[in-house]
Amino acid sequence: RRPGIGWPVVVLAVVAAAVAGALCWQVGEALGPQDFDTRLRTAKPGEVVPIDFTLRAKAALLLWPLGASAAFIAIGATVRDTEEPRPMHIGRGRQGRARADDEAAE
Repeated sequence: RRPGIGWPVVVLAVVAAAVAGALCWQVGEALGPQDFDTRLRTAKPGEVVPIDFTLRAKAALLLWPLGASAAFIAIGATVRDTEEPRPMHIGRGRQGRARADDEAAE
């Protein structure tokens, strides 16, 4: 584990997930069925005509970054932190903290 790269990795994952969501949307638009009017005119009675799948709710694109950040939140909540927490001495100032560190060393 490399120290000091925690939050940039999360930002990178969220941005990458947003780009991936937009890319998947555009690929779906490009590969999906085209020209619904032509398909409807050439269809025979009783034949199934596939409709275009359109993404009208742009908020659906936010699910990709949300999923990426949820993965980091889940990992952060379940993985044990190996660093020892340093006790905080609130209200003592610099001298009080140095005195408390000296007392802890004894």
